[in-house]
Amino acid sequence: KIDLDAIAVIAHYKGNSDIIMDEQMPIFGGYAGGIEETAIVNVATHINSMVMSSASWHLDGPVHIRWGSTNTRETLMIAGWT
Repeated sequence: KIDLDAIAVIAHYKGNSDIIMDEQMPIFGGYAGGIEETAIVNVATHINSMVMSSASWHLDGPVHIRWGSTNTRETLMIAGWT
């Protein structure tokens, strides 16, 4: 989700030729659901960061909703697939 203020900030950064780091971490077990669905959301967030934010680089990695960790078996499986 992105609003007009964020788009204005991104335009300012791009105008100054700044490096933009975009961080989006899909939640496993949340609205996305299981492993396969979260993998799809992970790819979609990566595409969104490149298209909407014109990010120089993208930091991602699924987070487990119950444990709040990125290194559980399920989240590592999602990261490996994407």
